[in-house]
Amino acid sequence: VVISHVALHLDLNLLTEGSWPDSYTQSQASQILKSYQDVLLGNVNMTLSGHDHSYQRGYINGTYSLVLGGGGGKFTSLHPRHWKGLQFAYGSTHHFLLAEVKQHLAKKEGSKEKPCEKITFKVISEPKGKVIDSL
Repeated sequence: VVISHVALHLDLNLLTEGSWPDSYTQSQASQILKSYQDVLLGNVNMTLSGHDHSYQRGYINGTYSLVLGGGGGKFTSLHPRHWKGLQFAYGSTHHFLLAEVKQHLAKKEGSKEKPCEKITFKVISEPKGKVIDSL
């Protein structure tokens, strides 16, 4: 699992003017993010990020990705053009992620049962506690 502030699938060149102090800073940030995309996406199981004030989930180059940016502040517009593998987006209520890890025994390998962990996620709205999404 990789955790970052800005989603690894985001194309920083598409952000609005005024998001960066100058074009050099935007260009440098875009190059850094691109290098992470090349190395990580498709090679890790999941990415968790924020930055966009919304909830989004989907796949990027075979990597399951969640954007969990609804903890507070003004909601941002959803930009599906940034993410062709977007499966679900929700941008109208504050939310948080509840992760539950359970250990159980998997199928036997030879004469031994192999322990493994199962992680479930629930995205819960504030303040009513309604489950928006689960996976």
